[in-house]
Amino acid sequence: MVLPGFIYASWIGWISGSFFVSKPWGDPSYKWLSLYTLYALIFNALSAFKWIHFINKSIVFFQHRSLASKILNLCLLVGSGLFGLIFKLIFFIRAKKILAFLQQLRNTEILVVPEVQYAWKWCKVLICVTCISQMGTSVALPFFFYRLIPDASLSFIISPYYFLSFFIFGSFPVTACFTVAFVFAVVVTFHWLFCIEKLFADLNTWVDSKSNTRKRGLLPNDSISLEVRHESGFQLDFSKEEFIRKIENLQTLCKQFDEVVGPMYLCIFIRTVFFLIHSADAILIENTDHIEEFSDFKRFFGWIHLIFESSQLFLIFMGSYFHERVAFRRQQLKTSVFLHPLQGKREIDEIWEFVRTSKWKMTACGIFIIDKPLIGGVVSTMMTYVVILFQINLSDPGTNNGTLCTAK
Repeated sequence: MVLPGFIYASWIGWISGSFFVSKPWGDPSYKWLSLYTLYALIFNALSAFKWIHFINKSIVFFQHRSLASKILNLCLLVGSGLFGLIFKLIFFIRAKKILAFLQQLRNTEILVVPEVQYAWKWCKVLICVTCISQMGTSVALPFFFYRLIPDASLSFIISPYYFLSFFIFGSFPVTACFTVAFVFAVVVTFHWLFCIEKLFADLNTWVDSKSNTRKRGLLPNDSISLEVRHESGFQLDFSKEEFIRKIENLQTLCKQFDEVVGPMYLCIFIRTVFFLIHSADAILIENTDHIEEFSDFKRFFGWIHLIFESSQLFLIFMGSYFHERVAFRRQQLKTSVFLHPLQGKREIDEIWEFVRTSKWKMTACGIFIIDKPLIGGVVSTMMTYVVILFQINLSDPGTNNGTLCTAK
């Protein structure tokens, strides 16, 4: 069964040959030797050939452009193909780990509390917008590159099937890779948060049951039942060993999260910063070696691209929300443990020590924590390279004495 919220992205990944692990129906599965793996490898090989051929021909056409124009256009072409290849390699090389991680998630109990459910609804809206916008981008890219490079410079562009072939083997695989990686990261992160919410809800229910027992005047040696009613309405049996097992399972899940989702987050952030720099410079720098009407179209495309790439920084706020929820739940449990008179205090202290020392954090391969302070690093990096490229454009003697700024 596909995780909720990942259904449409799994179809996109399955059709484009990007997501090797799971078919859009049934249980997650993966086999090295299968018809689908063969189809995915052939499809990706054709896509890579399409991009390499297109970039090689484009380099010849860009030789007479200004330096800033060369950098911007080649970065767009190379970056689109390169990041698509990286996402495909992540899904292909870590296919077995992704499968094991998905199975572990499915076997872990979850709880969707109203506060998190509200945030999850907005995330599903963002997922829907991402899928639609990326598919729209895959349709617009063939037209954009066709206008960027006249058909006289590329022999295969003259073909009437250029738009269809470039969409199938060029733009669609690239946008599909990013869509699948982005949606997968968001869905898995929230599902992991649901698992943590379930653990803390059970712990709070157990602690409250012991506190209520003490208030009723029962002595520690009295024989009482630990079968209490959970906030979800079901009766659950609690024990120290069961909670320790659940905490260890979540720790294992956290390690798998870093191994599987961490590389995706790292590539998503690098890609986002890369294209934010490109979009900002494309708006600021007006390339007069393009025809006038295409300059307007390119600036419009740059603004749309800038807005969409900026929306990907939502992942930073999602990471901040994740850490805030974990910290809130941990503080809530700490208050119950230390401020309430409890029966079986020693047992609860042992479990609290496990919870206190557990490090449940969203990181990008352990390189940096995905939290609000990351915004400052992203903005400073982006502004640095925007200024560098803008200065290159102003100092280039081939840009009409450096008067190519769009500000008028």
